[in-house]
Amino acid sequence: MHCDCGVESYKHQMVTETVAERHARGRPIGKPCPYQAMGGLTGFSSLAAGIARMDVTGAGGLLTEEELNAPITSNDHPFLRSQAQAVYAYKLAQNDMEGAERERPEVESQVRRPGESELDYYERRYQEREKAKYTRKPAIKKP
Repeated sequence: MHCDCGVESYKHQMVTETVAERHARGRPIGKPCPYQAMGGLTGFSSLAAGIARMDVTGAGGLLTEEELNAPITSNDHPFLRSQAQAVYAYKLAQNDMEGAERERPEVESQVRRPGESELDYYERRYQEREKAKYTRKPAIKKP
């Protein structure tokens, strides 16, 4: 059995580190949780293969506000796209209308339209991703 990184699972070692150690190394730090996080093969980064692309520096630096608040698009990782409706509902519940409006295109695009066959749905989603490749995105400035 292989991990997403391509290495056999038995060759992985679990690394336990404190928040201070992660911060000193410049690694991302999540919110405190009432349970002990599971690292290694069962960690969030193992489940979401696209999380590595979020940090463009490659050094594991902290994400900027622009990167964290960027809207979910059809080019994002499927795990992130699957959460678009939940993010939209959360922002509506928090009365964050501006944030909800940024998420709306992806949420509306995920819903099959009346009379649309399954093949038409997947073709439309594919065309949206292809079109998004060629649209210019504003550069995200690193601090």
